[in-house]
Amino acid sequence: MKLKTTITACVMSLTTLAQTPIGSAPVATIFPPNLPNVKDYAERAWYRGGNLQGGTAGGANIFGTMWNSPIFTKTNGFTRTRLNGDLTTVISGVNQNVSGYMGLSYNPGGASFFDNNSPWAMLHIDGPNNTNYTGDWRKWMRTGTFMRENSDAMYVGMKEEGFNRSDAVISWGDNTNKT
Repeated sequence: MKLKTTITACVMSLTTLAQTPIGSAPVATIFPPNLPNVKDYAERAWYRGGNLQGGTAGGANIFGTMWNSPIFTKTNGFTRTRLNGDLTTVISGVNQNVSGYMGLSYNPGGASFFDNNSPWAMLHIDGPNNTNYTGDWRKWMRTGTFMRENSDAMYVGMKEEGFNRSDAVISWGDNTNKT
């Protein structure tokens, strides 16, 4: 019994330690001297322990926001990914629930499609050479991967065919809008 109690206490201690926020506000010397208010930047940093709206690492062990907002990942100042919060948006004239959809953009230095648009499927990969063409998207393209480049697109995923029934689909082309 003593061994079981000791093991339980160790596991609980390790669990608490693993959920403790780590990291601290950056030291002012790592910022260029022309940036105002280092504390403001530090309080907006992401911490492993969470990111509450009011300040530094909150108690929640999450990466993300505590409010309904997409999460953008940028490198070199360009948007590379977008992860939606709860969202319904219009795609090709159709209201679509796109909550939790993830967009990934090659973005070779221009504006990313995901700066101002939601991903169109659970995983939407946007290639480097795109037009504003939406002809390949269908309203059933939800649980899968949608890839787009130039005026072409491809979807690999599931298509709901009624209650508790789905078919695997590979769809491609550059035809006109059909829902």
